[in-house]
Amino acid sequence: MVKKKSYWFYMVLPGLVAALLLSAGCGQATENTRFRSDQFHLTVTLPTGWAAAEGPANLARPFTGLVAFNSWGKTGFRAKEVTTETSTRYSPESVLEQIPAGGAYVVLVHLSGGPVMPAEQYGPEYEPQDLGGLWSETNCREGQGATRIEFFKWGRFLSLEIYCDPDGSDETASAVNALLSSWRFDQTPIGDVGWAITAARRLLPPAIRPARFGLSPGVRQSSEQEDDVVRITRAEIQGETVVVTFMYRWDEPLLDSGSESDACPPERCHWWKLEARPSGNVVLIEEGGAAWPPDVETNQPTPTPTPSVRVTPGIAAGLTIEEYPLVAAAVATPDRIEFLEYVSDDILARRKEVRESIQRCIPGVDSDCPPLIINEHTHTVQVGDMYHYNLLQDGAVVYSHTITGFHPVEFPVHALLEWQGHWVLEIADQVIVDGDNLNERLGYDKIFNWRLLHGWPLYFFEQDGRGCISYGDRTMQPTYDEVRHNLCCEPALFNVRNYPDLVAFYARKGDTWFYVEMGVYDE
Repeated sequence: MVKKKSYWFYMVLPGLVAALLLSAGCGQATENTRFRSDQFHLTVTLPTGWAAAEGPANLARPFTGLVAFNSWGKTGFRAKEVTTETSTRYSPESVLEQIPAGGAYVVLVHLSGGPVMPAEQYGPEYEPQDLGGLWSETNCREGQGATRIEFFKWGRFLSLEIYCDPDGSDETASAVNALLSSWRFDQTPIGDVGWAITAARRLLPPAIRPARFGLSPGVRQSSEQEDDVVRITRAEIQGETVVVTFMYRWDEPLLDSGSESDACPPERCHWWKLEARPSGNVVLIEEGGAAWPPDVETNQPTPTPTPSVRVTPGIAAGLTIEEYPLVAAAVATPDRIEFLEYVSDDILARRKEVRESIQRCIPGVDSDCPPLIINEHTHTVQVGDMYHYNLLQDGAVVYSHTITGFHPVEFPVHALLEWQGHWVLEIADQVIVDGDNLNERLGYDKIFNWRLLHGWPLYFFEQDGRGCISYGDRTMQPTYDEVRHNLCCEPALFNVRNYPDLVAFYARKGDTWFYVEMGVYDE
């Protein structure tokens, strides 16, 4: 995710364009109303009196408006470039001039024209469904009333624009925050070509540099040539499924010299066919062609990977989550030491300086671990057997725990910590706070790896079959189908790892395994 907030730019191009904003379509609200865009895969709650417009609409080259919302209830409104006899301009001032006194205007724009962005410059992907990683509650009237936030999603370079009359009311500013807080992208944009290609590229072998395969959401086929190598991306919509085919050709003449631009010569081409399904899973269904040339792995090293990144505002210094797709679940599972080969040296080098060892000792269990002192009282864990445990305060039992349904091959007590004067005991996928079972209180099936990160509680939990992360009492994105934890023996290599400023873990989303690092960094 690329995040920029500014007061935007000013453009004056003689007799030409200079651009931004909105769309065509319809939407309205006489009271709080749900606005739904199927073609752009998003839902927004319109505050009372607001209206919507849906595109795509050409606002000014190179900008295409997708959806837009205004506070004065004019359906289909879009602020466009202002044209005179000598120039065309778009600026915060020209947009605000088109907004009635006291009004507010929000628009999502696809930067779809201009110079073609190299495919490998795309990203990182903004994956949350909400706008929490882009926008926190802010007074939109500040900074001359104009804010622009750029990010990448589903194969598109997007810009979210917020405009408010600096003299507008508190009620209108609050309505802007309410609208943006309600914004939800679909978890799976069913049938979307840009999403399908972006997700499918992650499953390609790193040696062929998958980031260089083209991303063209509005085009069914694209080609990218680098010296004598051609990478072809082809997409076909079959009902709600998108079939994506990648072709990697070598010993290739220039495309304009008469080369078969859409063919896959059997002696110098390898191909992969994948399905992006309505469930959100992307699956390799076929692969074939010639063996890769020798120089693919020797003379073309894998570039430093760019993770999918999200930053959480407003909590401590902000939690950064970086995901690295590793391999399809059908190919390998993180339970044997050989799986570590999928985590490249380049991935580990990214946060090497903050990945220091940390020992989580348990008072009363580990002989070299000092007792936990809370409000001048000493707290330790007393082990009865592998199923029965006590928490002692100044030597007296204040809590007893019996484990049920947990295989005792791995020691079940994982932490005894302090948080704001309370003791916190993690035992067998449960967290107990001053005798109160946090699982039962919050309705979670499992809670594990409870710790403090920069002074705020961070932990994993499972609910309804999904693995989730909580930080500072806020549930984070993304969620996972599985998070490896509390494993024994060789698979324990893939348990959650804790460092002073970082937590590392292995997780599965759909059919793909990821290596994930999340932390709070001074950057």
